[in-house]
Amino acid sequence: MEETNPTSIPFQDQNEVNLMIQVSIQEPYVINPTGKISIACINCGVKNNQLRILCQLGAKVTVFPWNYPVRQDEFDGLFLSSGPGNSQTQYPETITIIKS
Repeated sequence: MEETNPTSIPFQDQNEVNLMIQVSIQEPYVINPTGKISIACINCGVKNNQLRILCQLGAKVTVFPWNYPVRQDEFDGLFLSSGPGNSQTQYPETITIIKS
């Protein structure tokens, strides 16, 4: 069996790729608009079951893209979903939104 030269295998550093664009949404949307409390969800790759549980608990959930300017004072709570990559180094926009 012939050995493969490791340098001949293409390598793409995932820390240099914006994976958030692939897993997030493009526009905000609302789930359970008649909920008793209002939750802003910053979608960094949220799972549908996470949203389903928030709605079952009586929340109105507004889901925002990872880089959307959210006015947090309009909501009772903030839910930041997990996502791919290192958010501190790759997605400073999301960190800025959370801190505002």
